[in-house]
Amino acid sequence: KIDPLLGTEKDFTSLCKSADKLGISVILDGVFSHTGDDSKYFNKYGRYDTVGAYQSKESPYYKWYKFIDYPENYHSWWGISILPEVIEEAPEFIEYITGKNGIARKWLSLGARGWRLDVADELPDVFLDELRKAVKDENKDALILGEVWEDASNKFSYGQRRRYFGGRQLDSVMNYPFAEAIISFIRSGIVEGFSDKILTITENYPKCCVDVLMNHIGTHDTMRILTQLAGESCEYRDRSWQSSHHLTEKQYDKGVKLLKLASVIQFTLPGVPCIYYG
Repeated sequence: KIDPLLGTEKDFTSLCKSADKLGISVILDGVFSHTGDDSKYFNKYGRYDTVGAYQSKESPYYKWYKFIDYPENYHSWWGISILPEVIEEAPEFIEYITGKNGIARKWLSLGARGWRLDVADELPDVFLDELRKAVKDENKDALILGEVWEDASNKFSYGQRRRYFGGRQLDSVMNYPFAEAIISFIRSGIVEGFSDKILTITENYPKCCVDVLMNHIGTHDTMRILTQLAGESCEYRDRSWQSSHHLTEKQYDKGVKLLKLASVIQFTLPGVPCIYYG
């Protein structure tokens, strides 16, 4: 559901229609590998009227989760207890997301033009196959964009080679290889490595995927781009270091100049440039 602070479903449909008149499509972020522990499905703190998986094994959502020692010990996303992991292969969960009256179809029917899939490489084939069927049945032109950090044409996970493109699951992906290539080139000036990384992706990916790659140079999951280009690396630094660390005026000025160069490259490579609001 839409947070009432943001509006209603009617407002959402109005937004999508107004955007469409301007040639803009609204794509939603689908986080389907885990939920919050403070969601109606898990309901760890009893905030909701519904009976969550944490509260009872009779809950309609109990089969969505993998409990080790019920109810306190359960599988969570990357070991983060506030994010209980969903069993994406569970028929009940697949139906909830991809069924005739499921989540994927509902928001497309209200005006959305596609889904960006969070941690797509942690979603199994059976889920991705059903999701694609649901999305394309609702709107054959709707976009399915996956978050995959590596080369998505030969990604290996779940003990097998993934078939994001060959299996007709994803239309395209977030383009982290391009971002890494751009940042590395701007910092080092070594053109050979940049050229190799760009050509590898354009040669490995089908053209229809390359044409709609989400070309970013920074996201909510990466270091702030000015820091990456002109500052010290935040990798392996704790929160106290990050919260007290600032670019010098000289570093900031240099970062802005380098960012403009990075943006020129970003906007001239094949794919769709993405400007992160941060």
